[in-house]
Amino acid sequence: MLAEDKHIHQWPWFPTQGSQKGDAVTYDANRNFDSIYEAFFAIERSPWWTRMWTVQEAILPKTGLLTYDTWTMSLQSVIAAGQSYFGHFLKDCCQHAALQLPMIIRSTAEMFCRLAVSFYGDRKGSEFEDNLYERHTAFGYRECKDPRDKVYGLLGIAGNSFLTPDYTLSKSEVFFQATYSMLSVSGGTLQSLTGPQYGPAPGKWATWVRNFDAPSNYIEAGIAWDRLILHNSGIYNACNSHRSNSVLLMARARPESDKASQVGLETVGRRVGIVAFASQARASMFERHDMRNSFRRWMLEALDWDVMHKPAYASASGNTCEDPNIVMSLWRTLLGGTGIKAGIGFEDWDKFVPTAISLLAEFLAWLREEIDQLSYTLNSSLFMSTHGRCYFKAENDDHGLCYPGTCIGDEVWVLDGGRVPFILRPAHLDRDGKQALRPLDEEAFRDYGRYEFREDRRSEMAPEGYYQFIGDCYFDGVMNGEAVRNSTFREQTIILV
Repeated sequence: MLAEDKHIHQWPWFPTQGSQKGDAVTYDANRNFDSIYEAFFAIERSPWWTRMWTVQEAILPKTGLLTYDTWTMSLQSVIAAGQSYFGHFLKDCCQHAALQLPMIIRSTAEMFCRLAVSFYGDRKGSEFEDNLYERHTAFGYRECKDPRDKVYGLLGIAGNSFLTPDYTLSKSEVFFQATYSMLSVSGGTLQSLTGPQYGPAPGKWATWVRNFDAPSNYIEAGIAWDRLILHNSGIYNACNSHRSNSVLLMARARPESDKASQVGLETVGRRVGIVAFASQARASMFERHDMRNSFRRWMLEALDWDVMHKPAYASASGNTCEDPNIVMSLWRTLLGGTGIKAGIGFEDWDKFVPTAISLLAEFLAWLREEIDQLSYTLNSSLFMSTHGRCYFKAENDDHGLCYPGTCIGDEVWVLDGGRVPFILRPAHLDRDGKQALRPLDEEAFRDYGRYEFREDRRSEMAPEGYYQFIGDCYFDGVMNGEAVRNSTFREQTIILV
């Protein structure tokens, strides 16, 4: 039925046909149809959907059949079912009917269809773009025995001629090479450094190296993919379109080793803030009760408002707040600087506009449990911007969203090539450690995989600091080039280690 592009109210569970929008239909359990859906559940739970190497099985063949027990369906029909879900379940034409379905049916359908539609962009063409970052964002949650296969298992659909499987290399070296490969084809942007897979971790060659085997699941991958699309939409432009000219650095090998394991990335940026407070409450859309508690805590930490207290609630939702600009800034932060028009597709996302403050009353009513659920529009925006993140406040009282692990004293930077800002942590290298990092011959590394130094390539400006890379963030007031256009924020050359 999904593959046939039927409206939800045309399914056998809704025997009484309503209007075109299905706003007059009623769900009626159907034992025969329930048995069909039980079989669908079994297919959706198959381990095939969770394995890394099955991604290429589904994408590389021009035609293919998915078979389970006695059930067979073409891969194209599977993908069509996924597309139909997003064309009906989330649209006005079917929302009334879809919300009547039991939660187990809705959640299973969403899981299956998200998995199915993830193949679409790759199967529609035979040529694959050189973009390991996008492939890993979409499929990196899938399981494999060897963590190096989190990279190697995607090369067939990444179009990447730089990397070739080499199981003599350690996991740390494979992850470093893959991270640099993503940076080298990014067209002067730092988009491949976005996501929760970065930061300090044992064994990594640098904090800016992607942790390709970080724990994840299909929902987390879906959120990361949605944010990737949002970043590509042009809503954010923190660097004001300045391109990155980063330089890859490496320390020479120690006498007891034939390879070095310390690398750096020289880049240019502007420090725009210092973290003065970082909440310990992490937003998670998986648990509504916990989500409410996290938001309540954020409101208290940010504005000293107890939203369960009536006077504070009245002040927040009315026009009596002492500084409405602060309220607007926090609300814009919680929405990730985005706004949604009447529709729900990504083409409907836009930059935040002041009229979005009208949704704050609904949000506060939900926090106070005066309403059971948020509207789809508001829920989508909050889900996109806050899931898996924490609230932080800078020394200048500006608001932001960051990944867990951000600490007081961490710094917010706008780096050349970064559509969004980044959280960096000052690193204290001794003199020998600083002098050990030398520019690599990036062409020799890309073409032949050799680590050769280029003594003739030195920075025009001496680095003014060394930093650990913590991750990307949302920081209100600098998401659209404001820092680059403001001479108060001085351009500096720094090295990420």
